[in-house]
Amino acid sequence: MSKKSENGKKGKGSEIRREVVDHFRVGLKTGAYKVRAREIAEKMVQKIRDGRNPWLN
Repeated sequence: MSKKSENGKKGKGSEIRREVVDHFRVGLKTGAYKVRAREIAEKMVQKIRDGRNPWLN
């Protein structure tokens, strides 16, 4: 563990991540969050084209 986590101190980055986690947790709980399959597929295709395919490495 890092010294920051051992001391119980949180950096700004961890605060932002916590806000994102809470945002998605609420969305998932209420059913308001929707997966955008087309955007995910486009990103996967772009990674494959760029040679950054994690499934083939």
